[in-house]
Amino acid sequence: MLFYLTLIVVSLPVAIAISYAVAILWLYIRVKHFYGRNYLRFYKLSPAQLWLFYTEVIRAVVLMSLWLVFKSNKNGLHKPSAPDKPAILCVHGFHMNGSCFWGLRRRLEQAGFATYSVSLGRPYVDPSKYVDSLHQALAQTFMNNQQQPVHLLAHSMGGLVCRMLLQHYPEDKHRIKSIITLGTPHHGTQAIGDFTLPWLKEMFHPHSPLLHQLPEFSQLAPELPVMTIASVNDLVVYPAHRALLKNSTRVRFVTISHMGLLLNSRVKRRISRWLTQST
Repeated sequence: MLFYLTLIVVSLPVAIAISYAVAILWLYIRVKHFYGRNYLRFYKLSPAQLWLFYTEVIRAVVLMSLWLVFKSNKNGLHKPSAPDKPAILCVHGFHMNGSCFWGLRRRLEQAGFATYSVSLGRPYVDPSKYVDSLHQALAQTFMNNQQQPVHLLAHSMGGLVCRMLLQHYPEDKHRIKSIITLGTPHHGTQAIGDFTLPWLKEMFHPHSPLLHQLPEFSQLAPELPVMTIASVNDLVVYPAHRALLKNSTRVRFVTISHMGLLLNSRVKRRISRWLTQST
């Protein structure tokens, strides 16, 4: 009996790792073919780069699972220590909560920024339902920092929620200093096919009427500095130009996964440099 239990304990992580490897390889080939069919430039990963890409995804899954357990709290907001720069409010994406920013927040706090994160609410609902949560978190962060404007840092779906915030609460633009989005499907993503669940299609499909009717930051608050970041090797939001907005500082990376945008040191340095320049 002990032998079989040991075998199960040892085999389970191996089986999970192999499953992730197969899924990532399949997605990589699918995305690569999409770029090729549409005559778009794709950054082809070497076997070594593909291995590093895979380990980055596994690392992200492990770290974010640990942060979910140990770094979450009831309201999703964390008090920073000794801030000497404007505050940053982090806005998570689909099927996540505020804890996913923990590693990036540590880097930004080391650079002297006060950081907060918000947990928007339960997943699998219309993202417009998250607008009130973000509005309240922004107001609280604004008050906690001597009523000084706050940087918004959003990952994936969080960037769309930020656009909805300014659409529903236009007065909030006076509480915002700048906006950064990481891998946000501003123009939808090809990952959402025609046979996906209707509510997912409504929000993330490239031909979604809701997305096409949602004003961009330049229309909602033209005076706000905005940076949109994408990865050509993002297997969730693609092609990369769908994560970029006109009238923003547009940044493209390669060899970085969708979750890796929250962990990669190159992305962290670019964000820190932007925030320092915007301060």
